[in-house]
Amino acid sequence: VDVETQALYQDYYKAASQSHDGYPMDSPRFGEFLRDVLEEANGDRIHPKKRQDKTAHKMYYQLPPLDICRMAFDRYTGTTWVWPKYEEDFEPSM
Repeated sequence: VDVETQALYQDYYKAASQSHDGYPMDSPRFGEFLRDVLEEANGDRIHPKKRQDKTAHKMYYQLPPLDICRMAFDRYTGTTWVWPKYEEDFEPSM
């Protein structure tokens, strides 16, 4: 799954700012966090890979499927989240 790096960070920042759960990570630290979390997936070294769209001047994370991302997050945090059964329609911020 390709996700535009800045759009993902902006969505994270907005959610983290609204949660009042400390200070949101800056963009470089957020990228490191994604890499660290996804390295937990099945013990494999799955991590976000960046892809550049030279015509649009944007960078994208190439992420594994959502179920793998969720499993990796649970392992990384040492918790078991109750993830939604159905995905809501989602419009990333641009």
